[in-house]
Amino acid sequence: MEIKLKYLNQYPDARGDLKIYYRRKRSLKGIEITARPPGSPEFMRQYYAAQEKHELELGLGPEVVTVNRSLAWLFEQYKKSDKWKNYDPETATRKEQRFDKYFPRFGHLPVDLLDRVGVRKIRDERRHAPHAANTRLKDLSAMFNWAIAEGIVSNNPVTGVSKVPVKAKPDGSTGHRTWTEPEIDQFLEVYPLGTREHLAMNIFIYTGARRSDACRLGPGMVEDGTLTFVERKNRFKVNAAGETNPKIAVLPILPPLQESIDAYQNATKVIGMTWLIQRYGQPFTPDGLSHWFIEQTHAAGLPKGLVPHGIRKAGAVMCANAGATAWQLMAIFGWTNIRTAQKYTQAAEKKKLAADGLEKLKVTREKLTE
Repeated sequence: MEIKLKYLNQYPDARGDLKIYYRRKRSLKGIEITARPPGSPEFMRQYYAAQEKHELELGLGPEVVTVNRSLAWLFEQYKKSDKWKNYDPETATRKEQRFDKYFPRFGHLPVDLLDRVGVRKIRDERRHAPHAANTRLKDLSAMFNWAIAEGIVSNNPVTGVSKVPVKAKPDGSTGHRTWTEPEIDQFLEVYPLGTREHLAMNIFIYTGARRSDACRLGPGMVEDGTLTFVERKNRFKVNAAGETNPKIAVLPILPPLQESIDAYQNATKVIGMTWLIQRYGQPFTPDGLSHWFIEQTHAAGLPKGLVPHGIRKAGAVMCANAGATAWQLMAIFGWTNIRTAQKYTQAAEKKKLAADGLEKLKVTREKLTE
């Protein structure tokens, strides 16, 4: 049985047995693939190993060739689908950029022969960056689930492939580091009332907005002291009924935020469509806002690793410590899964219980020493 894979040379030997060699270029020595039958998991392991060896010798990966039923071909079909069209344009662009990063090395692989070994190779190329590696799994799985529903493939090779463990930070979190209250205070001291930096910090704190929303917030979304906006995240996501259900945030403009808005507008004499504007009067993009804000944290002498999303997490911590319920956190921060909110309320409750318990221990010890 012969198999069609790129750079495989197949021919019968003198005894009629099939010989299979991987050779990327004539100047390279062919690598024999001995496992049988062709296409089996062990065969594919040897194929991937030979591919990697020749790529290392050449110092480059294979070109993306969208041959029929290759991984790159499947992605092209995916981009023509209704599911892809329902993605937020920014989400679709990011997904495409992520696929494009590894298709030069893996795009030629046949979808019918891709197994967990191949998926792990795609994942492990970014193993040093666990979040990026796991996002590759998420993207691939979504594409194959779509392909299964369309009858293009019969199984999802990502199933059973574990995520790369993410090392927890000292505070127990695995994502962006949560800002501490002293760090927030330091930032606001460096950038006083009336500065764009001060306004940005208070927008993040008092709206709990993601960066994709924070860059769009402006006076046109306010009525009678209430800020109302459609959250960008998942606004085009289609539910089981085939309907979109965008989430609408309805938040009061608290005095510290209103004070920051007024002070910045008085200082700049500019009232734009958005509160946060760039030097030449244009609104920020989500990435532009994030990059600019991170630069300001460095200029303020704050440690590396502090990003806008960490302020959102800090706001959730402060709300939970103040007694906010999980449902209240969901309303503020736009979460649809109560378990996300419960992480914060449970942590706050644990902290309170520990403090109460230690106070009782203290009282008991005092009585024993009287």
